[in-house]
Amino acid sequence: MPVNLDIYTSLFFTALAYAIGLVSLLVLQPRYNKVFKSFNQFFWFYFLSFVGLTLIVFREDLTSFFSITVANTLILTGRFVLISAFLTFFNKKSLLKPYLIFLIPFLIVFSYFTYSDPQLGARIIIFNAVELVLNLYLLVLIFRQTNNHLYKLNFIILIFTGYVLISLSRIITSILNYQENASFFDFNIDAFNIIVTGSLALLLLTGILFLATLVYQSTLKECEKRLLEAQSISKVGSWELNLATQKIWGSEVAFEIYELPRETEFLDLTLIQSMTDRADIAHVDQALYDLIGEGKPYDILFRLNTLNGKVKYIESKASLSYNSNGNPVKVIGVFRDITELKKQELELLHTSYHDYLTGLYNRRFMEEEMKRIDIKRNLPISIIMGDLNGLKLTNDALGHSFGDELLKLTATVFRTVLRGDEIVARLGGDEFMILLPQTSSEIAASIITRIQNEVEKQLAITKGTFSISLGMATKTDISENLDKKLIEAENEMYKDKIYHRPSLRRKSIDAILQTLFEKDEISEIHSRNVAIYSTILARKAGLEEVQIRKIETAALLHDIGKIIIQDNILQSTNSLTNDEYEEMKKHPDIGFRILSSVDDLSDAAKIILNHHERIDGNGYPNGLKDKEIPIESKIISICDAYDAMIGDRHYKKTLSHEKVVEEFNNNKGTQFDLELTNIFINEILNEKKA
Repeated sequence: MPVNLDIYTSLFFTALAYAIGLVSLLVLQPRYNKVFKSFNQFFWFYFLSFVGLTLIVFREDLTSFFSITVANTLILTGRFVLISAFLTFFNKKSLLKPYLIFLIPFLIVFSYFTYSDPQLGARIIIFNAVELVLNLYLLVLIFRQTNNHLYKLNFIILIFTGYVLISLSRIITSILNYQENASFFDFNIDAFNIIVTGSLALLLLTGILFLATLVYQSTLKECEKRLLEAQSISKVGSWELNLATQKIWGSEVAFEIYELPRETEFLDLTLIQSMTDRADIAHVDQALYDLIGEGKPYDILFRLNTLNGKVKYIESKASLSYNSNGNPVKVIGVFRDITELKKQELELLHTSYHDYLTGLYNRRFMEEEMKRIDIKRNLPISIIMGDLNGLKLTNDALGHSFGDELLKLTATVFRTVLRGDEIVARLGGDEFMILLPQTSSEIAASIITRIQNEVEKQLAITKGTFSISLGMATKTDISENLDKKLIEAENEMYKDKIYHRPSLRRKSIDAILQTLFEKDEISEIHSRNVAIYSTILARKAGLEEVQIRKIETAALLHDIGKIIIQDNILQSTNSLTNDEYEEMKKHPDIGFRILSSVDDLSDAAKIILNHHERIDGNGYPNGLKDKEIPIESKIISICDAYDAMIGDRHYKKTLSHEKVVEEFNNNKGTQFDLELTNIFINEILNEKKA
């Protein structure tokens, strides 16, 4: 049967409408696909509808099972995909599983009528009824979302209202044709319905693109909002330079960083340039010129001087924006205030090259500086090595805080004496180094003299504990090794240290004793008394004169370890608590550590260590017994106890002669040496009584 031209034209028009939709969505897919999650499904709706209509347009036989069944199945599948697209758009559950359940019985029924009804009426009625149900579902779905959704969907509602009316019209027409046993395609109303369907497809395309545009714009706004929020949180400013107008747009954060009021969206170019630090403006201009002219990366750091006098460090990055012809039209950039980071960086750099205690340079800096200045024009190069004498002894006796103060004082002395171009560093511990470019040995020697004179001025403040050993060496020829000159200066320093060591140690011990006696006046009288009694007892016991001299020295220094004991314990008017007594028991060991660093006092140090040991092994600090205890320590133990018994103390009364003798008799052989105690009682106490 020949195909009616009007019907063919209407089918061709509708297929063309779907083809236009198909191509349009395919072209726009890269733009909208990522932001409009239903976009692919709309594309497949138009694709399936186009293929289905194409099969009908190019059919050979109107009653062909393949062309009619497959074509209508594809069209209805497309309608299901359209429903799925809107469900996805509204964040609803997909209809894929219900569709698969529906598809099988539909194909069976549709196939039956395809073969049994050559006039097509029944199957067209079925097809249009199904399509009507789907269109009604879509209309209700979209209508229910209109008030709750962000986007206005009235236009889409009108389109699907049209789809519903067309479906009703086609059903009514099919029923009438079927009753009159006439061919469906003999009526012009069918061609009209098909053309309206194609027109609705184009209108739907317009609606889809409208929705896609709204979603795209909304996404852009949301991204822009998030970007601005992120910039606000991270304090990153944005700027755009229009190359044609030379106007600079700035974000809100940009104005905040520059501390300018945001009266307009544009930054004053002249003002911005004037706020750039003079030392950096040429660098900034050159970087911008290189970006625009040669496309070089724009990644710079510069200083910004705000109108209220603040100095900020700014990090800025930018790139070019091009027009369709490939010509640069804008510079788009970001920048941030990194002042705090820069401060931390500078502090870290300072810390890495400076000694934390004295503020002087450290060994790392000096090693790099030696390499830097070791050139011919800096000759002669002199090196002075210095060593703070007795630092360990001072730390042990007077505490690390006092030792730290001496180190700081040493740094102050060097700063007072040296010029700005003369480099001084603390190498570590008690060692210091001065690097003197363009300085002869004569000038270096005069610097040492000035340092020594300055040290002398500080002796009163430091109670005589402050002294520095110094040595120097000078490089006069470029062929000489500067590291060897450093070693030479160290050797000279050690020579100076060895030469003065005995007197320096003695001065340190005297200073420690002076400090102790200032803390506890009774200790001075007590120490001298113990020294007198110990000397007498040693002679009565028949010891040699050399031993007697050692005992006298040890007795005078036997309480030097109390230098670290807290004043409230030393000066307590009450009996000591258990904790206070345990603290007091540390003084023999501390005295030993202080005195063992002095060569000619090492014997005295051993005597002092054991002067609180007991014959029965219950003494301290090591619990020695009888013969394990040196005789010198036994003598001082007796005399120390005696002076304590007869001395005036806040927390006890002075004992009578009889009571003293009784105490010694009760404790000889347990606390005190039996033989020495008898000598002390019979030849010293009784004679003194007589």
